[in-house]
Amino acid sequence: MLKRRLCVILLIMMLVTSTGCWDRVEPQKLAEVNSALYDIRDNGQYCVVYEIVNPTSSGGTGGGGGGGNEKSPYTIASGEGDSFREAIGSIMRSTEKNIFGGHNKVRLFTERFAQKEMLSMLEFVARARFMDETSLMIVIKDAVPEDIHFSAVGLSDLMGDYLEDLANEQMRRTSKSVSVTTLDFIKDCYLEGKQPVMGVAELAEGGNKSSGNTVSGGGGDDDAPQIILYEGLAAFKDNRLVGYMNGIEARAYNIVVNTVDASYISVHSGDRQTVMKIDSSKADLKTFLEDDRIIVRVNIKAKLHVVEESGNLDVSKAEPLKTVEARFNELMQSEVEAAIRKAQTEFRSDIFGFGRQVNIQHPDRWPEFKENWDDHFADATVEVAVESSVTRTGQIKEPLALED
Repeated sequence: MLKRRLCVILLIMMLVTSTGCWDRVEPQKLAEVNSALYDIRDNGQYCVVYEIVNPTSSGGTGGGGGGGNEKSPYTIASGEGDSFREAIGSIMRSTEKNIFGGHNKVRLFTERFAQKEMLSMLEFVARARFMDETSLMIVIKDAVPEDIHFSAVGLSDLMGDYLEDLANEQMRRTSKSVSVTTLDFIKDCYLEGKQPVMGVAELAEGGNKSSGNTVSGGGGDDDAPQIILYEGLAAFKDNRLVGYMNGIEARAYNIVVNTVDASYISVHSGDRQTVMKIDSSKADLKTFLEDDRIIVRVNIKAKLHVVEESGNLDVSKAEPLKTVEARFNELMQSEVEAAIRKAQTEFRSDIFGFGRQVNIQHPDRWPEFKENWDDHFADATVEVAVESSVTRTGQIKEPLALED
């Protein structure tokens, strides 16, 4: 009986002394980063700009921790240094709380940074203890990238939240952009036969003058804040930005790499058009090696449904539907071919991962090509074939234009 009591007492003491985290930091003592911008100055110094959540804010207007009756939902803090750690240390000199990047939503990169230096950032992120690998990677295509912190953020209070929702919604609705996490980017950097891509954000005039959550002090008129356009992709080669693809080209990229969620495509007949939604798409890649010649065959199968018919094409019947499918196949084939050709000729960067397929399908011969794969990719023959089928035509049968 005595031994049992002693055991119970010991167990209770162990539970009491082992609970909690020895190195915990209370949330109210953290400066939580919602988005981070990385830049490199002309003198070679790194610049880091953090959007830090203000936990005491109830929302509202105001920017950069500025004035107003209500506190801004965020504070902008920046620092410079010879390394990322020194730049962050510079921020900490005037920040009274512990900077915490574990919940960071997006990492933004200026063009000059992405064109010169990505390796040190990847090294820094991979080694950091509390860095979030799910943060989206986005290039800011603008001459004054810092203005992104003073642009309209839709229905959101924070830039990081807005860009994360914008990127995900674009992929779900149009597939004219890419949603690439930090981990995705790092993997593609070190994956044989595949080069990485990033999302692209661009500032444009046209903000809603009555928006209640825009901020002042940035680029442009306070009454007409800039808006953020999220479309296209940024192509990389050997950890450096080499060019951009527009929205149509980004959609073709998503079709080839099988990341299309949904997209609307119009096929024209004279001054009329049929609008279709891609319900699902599957690209099958086959590679063939003839001596040193590389052939890639991209076979795409898509399921569609008609969402709009502005002409008099009776999409309730089989023959007109075959016409629609044929027009879609021709259009999609030309778009995919153009995107691949751009990657081959302008970028000379295999962002589609054709080399990955060569590695998988011809492992015995891959060592012959891998060292200079992007050059082999640029010279490869790529054949694209598209096959589609319309599975639904909506809630009505004949187009209204055919009705008396």
